[in-house]
Amino acid sequence: MALGRRGFDGVEPFGPRGDTGAVLYSCHKNGTRYIVKVGTDAQSAKEIGDNEYGFKMLRAEGAGSILPEAISTFTVGGHPAIIMEYLGRSFRDASKDDPTAYAILFDSVESLARNTLRTDAVAQARGFAEIASHLRKWYGLLSERGIITKEALNVLDSIREEPMNSDKCTIMLLDFTPDNIFISGDGIKYIDPWVQGTYSGSLIPSISIFMGLLETAYGTRIEVHVREKLNRLVRSLGRMLDLDERQIEGQMLLGHSLQLALSSFVRIENDPKTSKGYALLGLEKLSQIRV
Repeated sequence: MALGRRGFDGVEPFGPRGDTGAVLYSCHKNGTRYIVKVGTDAQSAKEIGDNEYGFKMLRAEGAGSILPEAISTFTVGGHPAIIMEYLGRSFRDASKDDPTAYAILFDSVESLARNTLRTDAVAQARGFAEIASHLRKWYGLLSERGIITKEALNVLDSIREEPMNSDKCTIMLLDFTPDNIFISGDGIKYIDPWVQGTYSGSLIPSISIFMGLLETAYGTRIEVHVREKLNRLVRSLGRMLDLDERQIEGQMLLGHSLQLALSSFVRIENDPKTSKGYALLGLEKLSQIRV
């Protein structure tokens, strides 16, 4: 294939094809193993550009420790591509048989929070305004497609971001998923950042998106000891951000609701019944916010 003409050998598919059509390949060059992500159509080509922008912004926010090394872009057979260091195993794969996967994830998230923590009330407020805008966008699209009624959207009017904010913030990742996180040594690597209006806010919705996807959409059974570690992580993040229990719970519910909206949207065509179930569950999560 075209990668061979660029001096890569041992080219083989790596991981599942993404929702946008982007394809990951494992390959070697000069004895070093790399991962190449190729945009194969207009949507996935845009994703390559979005990733490049996201990597740049996350480094500026102090999140370089979770980003792959040797990131550069080029074209493969006329398609845009991004090359990065070999990433190890995706969390979704590693968690099936690696008992350390959750501990590595949770420790890495806590370290990321500490490294990006700062006092900036405006930044956290902008972060929650960003989440609220995504909730209104995706549930609105679900209504337009007939998955939920317009009346069901009334709960969106009750979203009040301000009571969930504090005067501190950390980095915030809204596409923080088990397929986008890779276990690399004793840390994690994040490969697929969205273009976000802001990358500041709180990591509590991010970890809620991650765990909600694992448990709700993937049907992963979360062991008691893992849930205990998760609860300790969330409480630790809450202390860093000076949040009370209701604020922490509200942020978790916001993240889970956004995950459910996205999981609903990608199933509209192939599984409308599950799509509707996820959408209604996500709106129910919003109704449970008590701040």
